[in-house]
Amino acid sequence: MNKYLSSILLFTLTACNQPVEKKEQPPKVEVGEVIQKTIPIGLKAVGHCTAYNSAEIKAQVEGVLEKLHYEEGTLVKKGDPLFTIDPRPYKAALDKAIAVRAENIAKLKYSAEKVARYQSLLEEDYVSALDFDGFLKDLSEYEATVAANDADICLAEIDLDYCYIKAPFTGIAGKKMIDIGNLIANDGSTMVVINQIDPIFVDFSLPEKDFRSIMSYRKGKDPLTVDVQVPNSKVKKAKLLLVDNVIDVSTGMVPLRAQIANSDSFFWPGQYVEANLILKEEKDAILVPSKAIGNGKNGHFVFVIEEDGTASYKKVQIFNTYGSHTHVIGSLKKGDKVVTRGIINVKPHQKCIVVKKEGSK
Repeated sequence: MNKYLSSILLFTLTACNQPVEKKEQPPKVEVGEVIQKTIPIGLKAVGHCTAYNSAEIKAQVEGVLEKLHYEEGTLVKKGDPLFTIDPRPYKAALDKAIAVRAENIAKLKYSAEKVARYQSLLEEDYVSALDFDGFLKDLSEYEATVAANDADICLAEIDLDYCYIKAPFTGIAGKKMIDIGNLIANDGSTMVVINQIDPIFVDFSLPEKDFRSIMSYRKGKDPLTVDVQVPNSKVKKAKLLLVDNVIDVSTGMVPLRAQIANSDSFFWPGQYVEANLILKEEKDAILVPSKAIGNGKNGHFVFVIEEDGTASYKKVQIFNTYGSHTHVIGSLKKGDKVVTRGIINVKPHQKCIVVKKEGSK
C-alpha cells in the first residue's frame, strides 16, 4: 500500500515540475489608413531667403551727424529721411557759388553791351579790329565763367542734398552703425543696411544630375512653382525666377532663385527654408502614414492588417514625403489599414489586435 502511494506521489510531483506551455498573445498595434490623391512631384532642396533689394547706406559728404530719423528694425518707406549731416558748410558753399555767379553775370552783361556798342563803331573805323577782337574774347571768357559757375552751383546743391540721407526704397532698417555727434567721413563706412523683404527671394541649389529635368519642364508657358516651407510651418507658393547661367564646378550644384510675396514679413533675409521645385502633378498617388514604413534587409515595407486580423508584409518603394504621409509605389490600395505603431512585434501572417490611438475617440 505504501509503495502504491509513493508511486502516485512521485507521478504528481513530476507532473507539477513540468513547464506549462504558454500560448503566444497577438501583438497590439495601431493602424493608419492608406490614402489616394493628386500630389505634386518635385525636387527637394534646402535654401535661404535673400532680400529683394539690399542697400548699404554710406555718406557721400563729410560732416557731423546731426540727426537720426529712424528706429532700428522698423519699416522705412522710399524717400523717408534716415540721417542728417550738418548742412551749414554746404549751404554756405552753395550761397558763395550763387554769389560768384551773380558777379560774373554782371560782368557778362557789361561785356555784351560793350561788344554791341563797339560793333557800330568798328564799321565806321572808330575802333580798331584788334581792340574789338579783345572785347569779343572777354565776352567769351565771361560766358565760359558763368557756365562754370552754373556747374559749381549744381555741385554745391548736390553736396547739400547729400547731407539729407534718405531711404532708396521701402524696407527694414537694420541696426545703426554710428551715433549722433560723430564725425562722418566719406570713406565708404556703412551707416545702416536697408533690406527690402516684400517680395523676397528664395535661393537654393539642386544637383547637376537634375539639370536636364529642370530645363525640360521649364520650357512651358507658365513658370515653375516652388513650395517653400520654414520647418514645421505651412507651405507657401513661390515662383521660379532663375536657373543660374553656370553650374558651380566646386559643388556640382545648379543655383536657382524663386520669388515669393512676403507682405506679412513671415520670411526674413538669411532664414533657412525647405524648397521643393514642382515639376508636375501625379494623379491617384498612393500615400501611407510615414510612421508605417519599416526598413529591413530587403528594403522598405509596411504591414497591412487584413479583414481577418492577420498582418500581410508588403514591400514598397518610397519617394517624397507630404506632411505626415509618404508617397510610395507597391501593392497597396486606398483604404488599406497599415500598422503605424507596434510594427517591431509584428510578423507576416500573424494575428494582431488593433487598438485605438491614445486620445482618439
